[in-house]
Amino acid sequence: TRRSSHHHEPAFSPDFDLRETPEAYFLEGEFPGISGRNALKLQWIDGCTLRVQGTIRKTDLKEEWGSWLNERRDGMYVRNFSFPAPVNTDAIQARLSRGLLRIMVPKTDR
Repeated sequence: TRRSSHHHEPAFSPDFDLRETPEAYFLEGEFPGISGRNALKLQWIDGCTLRVQGTIRKTDLKEEWGSWLNERRDGMYVRNFSFPAPVNTDAIQARLSRGLLRIMVPKTDR
């Protein structure tokens, strides 16, 4: 069955590792098959909540090879991170390389 273009696909949450130091928060998440700056969107919801979102589309091999078992997910993903200490939203650094997203969010003295 085909989905309507008006239908919103359910979002799933990618897995992340989180680490805190006295100076910053470090987040590292896996996004297999994702590359390019436009594939992910990082957005501040408020002064302490960061949203990571995007869409993963897997290649449809069913036509070429047939289908036996499908375990990989595709579709929209979203993940929100709320930081307990004040952060510098203007100094965030992010890098996506080989499907691994690394984000550094510096703390502030506010």
